[in-house]
Amino acid sequence: LAPWFEQADRRVSIDDWLTDPNPNNAVLATGGDKLGIPTARIRRNVKGCWNLGSCGMGCPTNAKQSMLVTTVPTALDAGAVLFVQTRAQALRRQGARVEGLDCVAVGLNGSPSGARCRVTAKHVVLAGGAINTPAVLLRSQAPDPHHLLGRRTFLHPTVISAATFAQRIEGWAGAPQTVYSDHFLTTQAIDGPLGYKLESAPMHPVIMATTMAGFGPEQVAQLAQFPHSQVLLALLRDGFHPDSPGGRERRK
Repeated sequence: LAPWFEQADRRVSIDDWLTDPNPNNAVLATGGDKLGIPTARIRRNVKGCWNLGSCGMGCPTNAKQSMLVTTVPTALDAGAVLFVQTRAQALRRQGARVEGLDCVAVGLNGSPSGARCRVTAKHVVLAGGAINTPAVLLRSQAPDPHHLLGRRTFLHPTVISAATFAQRIEGWAGAPQTVYSDHFLTTQAIDGPLGYKLESAPMHPVIMATTMAGFGPEQVAQLAQFPHSQVLLALLRDGFHPDSPGGRERRK
């Protein structure tokens, strides 16, 4: 798969991030150096990045090379038709052959509006991720000879830790995730090759307020320290143990 990953990297301009990390990420690098834990820079899919820090809420300058500014415009230039606020409900099948899609219109909140349409195509590619791809196949009652459709679904368990520093961190400013460590992916082999990756978390008021412990005056006091707060994520790598059954999706 290496050539295909390289092609994808080129399309979305994934490259080394050479700008100095913001203080929120620099804490991870500094702590790693002191503890002898190796850290590295995260490669980023940006072009002409302004280092504003709002990546997770939408890039205001379109520097983030998402499908919005890469694959979708290329497809439209090649004659593709883009359906917005439209959900692929099920595959239209004729025996073993897929002939198109049955779709339903949805509102801005994702709720179906009742309007339906059919799309006829020579080829259909499902690219709905680990959740929506099997969901479409289940709704389509697609053949499942190995009885694995909708099974072995693994999510991304994450543990958050936070600290208050004397100096200002201002984690909302600058690229949110630029430093990581894979040190504990291999050193914590409990029950099989289960470990975790360390990264600094994006820092914004709503994210901070909804993940902090406490409420009322206690939360107000913690939010007052928001500029001095630093947050780390431990991202667990799940699903690598042979006995891990994973979750299961079911058709409604």
